[in-house]
Amino acid sequence: MPSLTMLALIGCAKNTNVETPVPAPVMEAVSAVVTSPNDDREYLYFELDNGLRVMAISDPNTDSAAAALDVHIGQFSDPFDRQGLSHFLEHMLFMGTEKYPDVDGYRKFIQDHGGGSNAGTGQEHTTYFFNIDQPYLEPALDRFAQFFIAPKLDPEYVDRERNAVNAEYSLKIKDEARRNREVRRVTHNPDHPFRKFSVGNLETLGDRDGDLVWDDLKTHYEATYSASRMAMSVIGREDVNTLKAMVIEKMSAVPSDGKRKQYSKVTPFLPEQLGVRIQVTPLQDVRSIEMTFPGPRADEYWAEHPLEFVTHLMGQEGEGSLHSLLKSRGWIEDLYSYGTGTEDYASVVVGADLTEEGYQHIDDIVDLTFQYARLVAKDGVKAAYHNERAQIAALGFQFSSERSPSSAVRQARLLQSYPPEHFNNVEAVYGDFDADLVNVYLDAMVPRNLRLFVHGPNLETDQTEPLYGTPYSIRPLDPALMARWQSSETDPALTLPEANPFIADDVSLREADEADVPKQLLDEPGLSLWHDQDVEFGMPHTRAVIELHYPVADTRAQVINSLMVDLINDSLETWRFQPSQAGVYASVRSQERGIELSLSGYNEKQPEILAVVSERMMTFEVDEDRFAAKKAEMIRDWRNFDKQRPMTQTYTAVGQLFGTKRYTPEQGLAVIEDIDAADIQSFAKSFADGASARVLVHGNTTADQALALAASVKEQFLGDQHADVDPEEYRRLLEDKVLVFDLDVDHNDSTIIATYQGQTSDLEEQALYLLVGQVLQTPFFTELRTNQQLGYSVRASYTRWDNLPGLMLSIQSAAVGPVTLQERIDAFLEDFRVTLTDMPEAEFETIRAGLVASLTEKDTTLRQRSGRYADDLYRGFINFDRKAQIAKVIGNTDKAAVLALYNDRITADAGRLIVRSFGQAHQEEVPEQGGCDTRECVTDQLTERYVRPL
Repeated sequence: MPSLTMLALIGCAKNTNVETPVPAPVMEAVSAVVTSPNDDREYLYFELDNGLRVMAISDPNTDSAAAALDVHIGQFSDPFDRQGLSHFLEHMLFMGTEKYPDVDGYRKFIQDHGGGSNAGTGQEHTTYFFNIDQPYLEPALDRFAQFFIAPKLDPEYVDRERNAVNAEYSLKIKDEARRNREVRRVTHNPDHPFRKFSVGNLETLGDRDGDLVWDDLKTHYEATYSASRMAMSVIGREDVNTLKAMVIEKMSAVPSDGKRKQYSKVTPFLPEQLGVRIQVTPLQDVRSIEMTFPGPRADEYWAEHPLEFVTHLMGQEGEGSLHSLLKSRGWIEDLYSYGTGTEDYASVVVGADLTEEGYQHIDDIVDLTFQYARLVAKDGVKAAYHNERAQIAALGFQFSSERSPSSAVRQARLLQSYPPEHFNNVEAVYGDFDADLVNVYLDAMVPRNLRLFVHGPNLETDQTEPLYGTPYSIRPLDPALMARWQSSETDPALTLPEANPFIADDVSLREADEADVPKQLLDEPGLSLWHDQDVEFGMPHTRAVIELHYPVADTRAQVINSLMVDLINDSLETWRFQPSQAGVYASVRSQERGIELSLSGYNEKQPEILAVVSERMMTFEVDEDRFAAKKAEMIRDWRNFDKQRPMTQTYTAVGQLFGTKRYTPEQGLAVIEDIDAADIQSFAKSFADGASARVLVHGNTTADQALALAASVKEQFLGDQHADVDPEEYRRLLEDKVLVFDLDVDHNDSTIIATYQGQTSDLEEQALYLLVGQVLQTPFFTELRTNQQLGYSVRASYTRWDNLPGLMLSIQSAAVGPVTLQERIDAFLEDFRVTLTDMPEAEFETIRAGLVASLTEKDTTLRQRSGRYADDLYRGFINFDRKAQIAKVIGNTDKAAVLALYNDRITADAGRLIVRSFGQAHQEEVPEQGGCDTRECVTDQLTERYVRPL
């Protein structure tokens, strides 16, 4: 049985990151890998002689192959004097191998064949992965394997990738989540590996006298990248034995020291770091708290789920919940609970986003949290709650979809910690209920074990986290306050949840209809209905999308519409929690043309849920207090927008300049102040007057049931009159018009986005821009990020406004300002003209075929297909074959046509919109003349319009 609380862990041995030899790997027989009834794939688990654990997955119908490899090495394995080294190593492995030395060869091969690749370094794991068009799995895997056999780790790229890591650090230097994480880090035990800085920067990765980072990099790679600490998964059309042979051939040469990673034995917190209040001053106008209660590691109790049992009850939102009570008092905007930690300890976390009033009642909120935890401990540690969650999980797994190839292989990490037979269903396995285990984590929820984080304005702080400059303080909690929290009476409004009545009983599947795409069942004034009875994926699920269209004339009307929808969702929150837990979801979203109401999940309960949601919408009464809270929340969000990452602000500005109905935070703030509750109530009483509805029903629902749903929509929302709704409209660039907009962003980094726009929505033009984006993405990234080291965020990508195509070239840079960035982009475009002209036809055909393959991949889940149908319907493709049509055009498009578009439209002199920001580090750059510093200056010159009728 684990120890009672984290207090009992203090004083453990100081030995960290212990590695112990393990016996030579044996090809152990395992039970058959558990699969859901909807999973027709074949699985085979095996181990190589070098200790590499592998799951091979055969799917004869897949269009995309994929592989992932997890190394049980991350931030915790960094030397204390080389923090960020594992992350830096991850970057360097992409810089060529002995067998495939080209620095961009791996990435180009993957992208040219319709795939993608990436990696991520975490606290204790680093995962590498790729997906690719199925026929190219073997050569892709050969290239991938060399990362772990013979990477070049070329000294030529050390400075470049060190700068890339530093740019990644700079990119998030004002990110609130990262700043808060760093405060959590520096308030850990200095000897615990969580104390290490995970990202790295020029200082931690710099060369020192007698200590080159390249030497440390090679030493770290050789000491840690052992096959015995690796797990891998691969999926393809080949049978599992062929895949096994392929992996053995490619991966057997990965070296091994026969050791596996052991978790840290160092206590994560010193006594003075528990029973504390940690105050943090954010950059944004936010108010929140987070209560963290450390306890023993939870991984070994994965089948009993004791940590999840506690966090589920603490975070549930139903009647009588902590969430519901705090919301009713106007103290919180949201409350959440989750389990977190590392492989050596785990924590219960309860957090809340606060209203301004709630910020004045932090001690009371913490008090109520302790009251609810004691109520759970007294009356809630029952097998019934465990069994209900087990029932929901079992039902979810029974009717789970096959994961996409990319998602399936990224489960490789599970092979490091869990039995391979449960590769697919780890989260759905529930053993017997163990009350003693649950009580371990409830016993940790006491004031002396609390780490209370408070984020907000006007807090006293006396320290500064050095890497992100975050002001904070850490002080012991007041003993009198702790005594009050320990013994207060439980508020009678707090109760435990009732049994969930929304768990599906009828999970039978209807017979599939003859149509293989939605067909229109209704087309009458104000109402259209599209339906596809689809059970191909074996799911008793339906997605119903109900678009209510009505005029939303201007910014003020859009703000009122958004506030109304926020308040409707707020009023549904408590009731909606149990359906969502049971796998039935109802969503209400504001749109530029009205509201989208969507239902998804198990279809049995959907009519009941639609009836409740629609009745609440049509009888909605504005609560003055909740209106004030939501209005204040919206104002804060807009005021905080200028604290977002520079590239986020720049992308948003591009969308606002082209979208005629997209308003800026400044425009929203200009109209919201004089909007009151009466305005919302008036709008709520009349928004459906003249509304029309478009309904799409897809999944395990018959035509008669879809018609009944449409009849309910008509009865609840629609009248006899249907007002005209404005069509889709976007501003359009002229072919020879160059516009520059200077965005004011308070950040050291500079940004630039150069946007090119098509002139028509013809499929031929969409195909050409897609091909240009595909051809450009790898060389643009390689030249401007890898070679010139202009920044971490460097991207060339296809984009579109409704059906109008375009191209975006974007960079966020800590190195140089936007004038220089534009010069580099223009130089690249000119040089690439020659590259494209001289590109061999065979290379162009490879890129074209890869793009066609990615566009014609079969849907793998009901959700994916529903999303495609909804997108096609929204964009007017009522044959539901937009991707197939574009793929066909691409297949008939030659290099000459792409080159002609490139020469005419993708140049420094062609029509384009440049949105840029001058970072604080680049203020000496002189903006070129003719730029705009207001949005109106730009939009007044974007006089052309692209309009698509509804």
